[in-house]
Amino acid sequence: MSYGNHIVNRAHAAFKTNTLYHRPAILIIDDEKDICFLLSNILKQRDMQTVFASSLTEASDIIGHSTDFSFIFIDNHLPDGLGVEFIRQIKQKCPYCKVIMITAHDTEADRRKASYEGADYFIGKPFSRESILKSIDKLSASPDFLGKNFPIYYSVFSRLIAISARSSIIKKTAPFPDLLYAVIFPL
Repeated sequence: MSYGNHIVNRAHAAFKTNTLYHRPAILIIDDEKDICFLLSNILKQRDMQTVFASSLTEASDIIGHSTDFSFIFIDNHLPDGLGVEFIRQIKQKCPYCKVIMITAHDTEADRRKASYEGADYFIGKPFSRESILKSIDKLSASPDFLGKNFPIYYSVFSRLIAISARSSIIKKTAPFPDLLYAVIFPL
């Protein structure tokens, strides 16, 4: 086994056993199951696990049992109310999660209302794979998200770190290089 492969294997083992590694959890609130499955498949490309809710009541129950969500995708028009009116409740229960409004009613007034209520990002339907991944990337890079969701950041960039571990440039390319160097090469 070459030295490079040995380093990558050690890094992979550290990610899987380290308490900092976990798959980010995403709540998708939409009454259209096709949209839920489409979003889920896109997010799985980033090693994220998803939970579905088809109504605001169901979403409230889910959030009541677990607030460990990194992102919440929410449709505006749901069977039991408007998603935009539920954003404040989400932010009260999950203050560090990022809320992404996805709706077919993509007007400037809807965008302003969603932003006022606390939505962190707004995507109109139909959406593309790129727009979903762009929203995750943009929100993951915000300073307030990094401070409170370090494990998510760690997970999202784990592939970059593993690749960097193969070379001598880990200190230059990896985010949080000193910490990552310590995880990959423990003393």
